[in-house]
Amino acid sequence: MVEVKGYSSGVIPPGYTDALEFSARRAYMVYDYLVSKGISPLKLKLSGCGDAFRGTGVSQDKVEIIFKSPEL
Repeated sequence: MVEVKGYSSGVIPPGYTDALEFSARRAYMVYDYLVSKGISPLKLKLSGCGDAFRGTGVSQDKVEIIFKSPEL
């Protein structure tokens, strides 16, 4: 299982309603890429986390790919 988590700095581009929607879209783009490279969508979990790191000093505009299992 691979988890794909998207984050946003809170700066929302036109066309998005909030940081959660934008971060979910960011995660989906990586998810879509991984599926196009042959990884089964059944082995991927997708989530948008909005601006979860706001005010912590941690980079917020990012996507994390977390390997929950050693096999794809």
